[in-house]
Amino acid sequence: MATKTTSPPIQGPLRADPLFAALPYPATLVDEEGIIVDVNAAFLDYAATRGRSIDREDRIGHPIGEFAPGPREETRLESYLERLFSGQRPIERHRMVAADGVRHLELAGSVVEIDGQRLALVVRRDRTDQVEAQARLDALGDLRRTIWNMASPDDIDTVIRAMRDALRKCGVDFYGCGVNLIDESSDPPSVRVYSMQTGEADMWKEEESGAVALVLGFVHEGVTVYRQDLLATDDFTESPRLHRQQQVRSVLDVPFARGSLAVNSLQPDAFTRTDVEL
Repeated sequence: MATKTTSPPIQGPLRADPLFAALPYPATLVDEEGIIVDVNAAFLDYAATRGRSIDREDRIGHPIGEFAPGPREETRLESYLERLFSGQRPIERHRMVAADGVRHLELAGSVVEIDGQRLALVVRRDRTDQVEAQARLDALGDLRRTIWNMASPDDIDTVIRAMRDALRKCGVDFYGCGVNLIDESSDPPSVRVYSMQTGEADMWKEEESGAVALVLGFVHEGVTVYRQDLLATDDFTESPRLHRQQQVRSVLDVPFARGSLAVNSLQPDAFTRTDVEL
């Protein structure tokens, strides 16, 4: 690519084209020297959602690489533009680490000609929500298959590890997870608690006579039960039992036929609405 120097924006019909202005995704016009000619309204709106207030004059006439978050991204962008101007119409997906976190982006473009000058029309789509949603579905699918394949209580170790991995892949901020399994072989029934902490590979199990009524109640109601802060409200008197290892603040139980899947955190109100819906 040629040496990048600032140049005045061209005055072409596309700048006033309502179709370019109305594109629903962030779009940029770039000349063969890598200089930005124009950006559309969706580009400015997207920047605002990422906490950056800019206007068109902040970008027009500047090298596009100037705004890449790092050398690697700048090189990738230069390579993409070179392929565009060579006659290709590549669609590129990549993972970018920016100041506001990891983003999953898709670039699509084509070359247009205005007043005899060839320009790259580059459209960028943020696929972060879509990618993360698919990752959650995949992780939950793996967990469901593991649960369905559980043949005996001896398989509980595999289930909890799959549960821990699924929570991590879904981006859930948690301290510990486990399974409260109702043991109906005893009279009266008991509950065996299998737990695993996020930073530990080992798992332990223990009898919890005091948890029987609680877990049976969860199973009977059949709905997810979220306790947002045990220090503020402890409706089930769980604090003495849960605080033996660390001061657990948030607890989430998802019931199933023979018990509940449990997740906890050391932070109050740790789980988002999306976490609960998982």
